[in-house]
Amino acid sequence: DRLNGIIGAIPVLAGIVMLLTPLFFETRSRRKAPIAIGAFIARILLSFLILVPLIIKDRVIGLVYLTVTYFLAHLIISFINPPASAWQISLAPESIRGRYFGIRESVVIGCVTIITLGMGKILDVSELRRQQDKGFLALFIAVLILTIINFIFACSIKEPEVETACGPIAKSDIFKLPVKDKTYRKIVGLVLLWNLGYQLSAPFTSVYMVSGLNLNYTYITLTGIFSAAASVICARILGRTADRKSWLYTSRVCAASQMVSQFLWFFVNRENALYLIPFAQLLSGAAWGGINISLMNIQYKYSPDRMKTIYIGFSSAAGGLVGFASSLLGSLLITVMGDIKIKHFGFEAGNMQILFALSGILMVFCMTYVNLLKKRIR
Repeated sequence: DRLNGIIGAIPVLAGIVMLLTPLFFETRSRRKAPIAIGAFIARILLSFLILVPLIIKDRVIGLVYLTVTYFLAHLIISFINPPASAWQISLAPESIRGRYFGIRESVVIGCVTIITLGMGKILDVSELRRQQDKGFLALFIAVLILTIINFIFACSIKEPEVETACGPIAKSDIFKLPVKDKTYRKIVGLVLLWNLGYQLSAPFTSVYMVSGLNLNYTYITLTGIFSAAASVICARILGRTADRKSWLYTSRVCAASQMVSQFLWFFVNRENALYLIPFAQLLSGAAWGGINISLMNIQYKYSPDRMKTIYIGFSSAAGGLVGFASSLLGSLLITVMGDIKIKHFGFEAGNMQILFALSGILMVFCMTYVNLLKKRIR
């Protein structure tokens, strides 16, 4: 359980490389080429993971290769993420930015869900026919084709020229500039609080469903579809809401939704799992549908035009580091608590349920912090 949680948090740890992003991108007025090439290489690396069962028969070597390649791919993705995010945001006029990102996020989540289910079906059919190798090969070809299409589309998107730094970027500026900025320092606090609360228990949700509740994969997949559907719908709603109100408002809504979801998970046990999990997944999906676009736009809005990759890179890297540390803390707490049980009024909660409750409490702090931000910054 602990190892699965830590492996699931690898993409979060890879985010620390964003600290180096400004050294490469901040002095470049044209950034499309390295972003597109980096995304292409990362996706190629991820696609080759599908071939691990076909090529590498030794289990230990396969796991090492999978972990290293997975981490390397996410390092590249994290490295290009700040300028890529700034590029995407700059393409949408501010008056319709919320609506655009709401539609974009819902389309992305919807397509990912449909493709994932389709590829899962391919693997199921190939396994039933005892032709699993052909199933993995079909998946590899499909992912490779999608990677090439993605690269072609990325190259065809226009690239507005960005304002660059007046001179070379000192390594110390990566840390000093965002920390000295009183307004952006508050934004960093929001990113840290969200990652601390969310990553404390998020990697262990699926682990709890499998090993703690012994749920079958069909039911887990079904609840995953519920979560994705909620993300698709809420991304569009929250995007329009951000245009009318603010991204801080939508981030508060997302924190509240995630808070309720975490407290629901605290009460989930084998007796009520079939009834409570769909609600918990719906609320978590709703939060996930809006929090990414909210945090991305908040960081973009409150960072200076000439230093966006420095500021966004710093807050994203700090959030990733805190998120991974939070996952490690969650893993440690599960170990320390062991078989501890909370028993009250006939209700019993184990170590993972306690972890979900702690995560919910941190989300309360996150929501309160957003309320304070709304009063102190404009």
